[in-house]
Amino acid sequence: MQVERGFQGSSVGFISSLVPWASIPGAIVFARIYDKLKKTKLMIAFLVPISLVAVFGIAFVTNKSLLIVLLIVYGLTGKLAIDPILVAFVTKNSPRGSLSTALSAYNFIGMSGSILAPYLTGWISDQFGSMQIGFYLAAVLLLVGLVLFTFTNDKKNLVQG
Repeated sequence: MQVERGFQGSSVGFISSLVPWASIPGAIVFARIYDKLKKTKLMIAFLVPISLVAVFGIAFVTNKSLLIVLLIVYGLTGKLAIDPILVAFVTKNSPRGSLSTALSAYNFIGMSGSILAPYLTGWISDQFGSMQIGFYLAAVLLLVGLVLFTFTNDKKNLVQG
């Protein structure tokens, strides 16, 4: 944040914490909406494109105020806010005898991204002199995930186990 956007000192910590702070109300509000609608694909089709635009914008904008808005939007609609909906989806569509394994696999995939993203972004920054490409890559991955998710089934307990 200091090098890329010119934020200094304690403001770096504040700016960096906007995403997790915003994800708390995002997760609660959108999980509540999901609980009422029970429409996973509708929720994902609504949240992921907003998240995608925010991630793309984070790399693209130069205005600090707009960057702050985009970080908050990503927090409200991004992975941390979508997780409760996806956990419900995995739970609903997993064989009962393998629910713990399915949820562990889901958590493994999510944490793999959290572990690998800083390394990949650092490598991209070293190679190209900027972390912006990492955000563009994240936006592309969100788009790929959204497209792939459209091919999933959203039926309660497809396989009993």
